[in-house]
Amino acid sequence: MGSRRIGARVGVDHKTVLRNLCEEGLRPYKVQVVHELRSGDRTASLRFCRWMLRKIRRYRHFLKNIVFTDESSFSSTSILNRQNVRIWRRRNPHAMVQRVQ
Repeated sequence: MGSRRIGARVGVDHKTVLRNLCEEGLRPYKVQVVHELRSGDRTASLRFCRWMLRKIRRYRHFLKNIVFTDESSFSSTSILNRQNVRIWRRRNPHAMVQRVQ
């Protein structure tokens, strides 16, 4: 739920809601969307990799005929506008801890 909606429900300005969240030590983090792996995904991925390797073996310059871009918009289950979605936490929920060996 957004700060404007919360503010409207409790009768305060949305900036007050944001200020209170920050005073509580919370910070906004963007949602990291990852593709959910399903049971058949590994098989399909391996099939694609084998197909691609066969193509490259037969046609040495096969990859030069593919246009790679950094844009993608797809969803297997729902639509999510990541620009508008924030989660409020004290620590970054995607922080990584390295294991010392």
